[in-house]
Amino acid sequence: MRWLTVLFICVAGGAAQASVTQDPRDLVDTTIETLRENVHRDAAILDSDPGHALALVERVVAPHIDMRLTSRLVLGKHWSAATENQRDAFVDGLRSLLMRIFAIHLRDYSTAEVAFSPTVLKGEDKRRAVVRTEVSRAGIPPANVDYRLHHTDGRWLIYDVSIFGISLVKTYRLTIEGELQRNGIDEVIQQINALHPLNDAVSLLPPGSQPTG
Repeated sequence: MRWLTVLFICVAGGAAQASVTQDPRDLVDTTIETLRENVHRDAAILDSDPGHALALVERVVAPHIDMRLTSRLVLGKHWSAATENQRDAFVDGLRSLLMRIFAIHLRDYSTAEVAFSPTVLKGEDKRRAVVRTEVSRAGIPPANVDYRLHHTDGRWLIYDVSIFGISLVKTYRLTIEGELQRNGIDEVIQQINALHPLNDAVSLLPPGSQPTG
């Protein structure tokens, strides 16, 4: 299955700031339709202008991902050892890679169906949540996709995604750990910025989840 497509289903947005009492599932459900409408509306432009897909992703998707928290979790202990400039560079590099990957698979949103399970709220203050979904497309077995969010600055933001129980954050952390130990964060940042959004990015996927077409 197209693991990269499933990875970002439900991430897109355009919704207003959400109260901590609002079920983040409602936010996810609403924003899926927002993305679907944009893809259908701009179908002709997307066919002729690849840059439009990236612009659409930057406008609709990027504001709803907490890339700084995601990057901190990916780097783990290396985050505290990094300078502020290195942290910013890593956040920018990882964000750019994920947005480019998502833009390439943007058209797949028009055919994806998403079924929701009840949201699981976590912590005494209920400011963390897991939105559990099942994503399906015609001719492809459904995939269980969990979205982890936290409530900050008056809104819910996604910071991790798990597919079949495999966490994006943990996968990336394991993928780059050896390189961080051998050559340091600057080399990892350079490699992330050099990755081709389709071919080289496959090396970052969990075992058994590589895209098939």
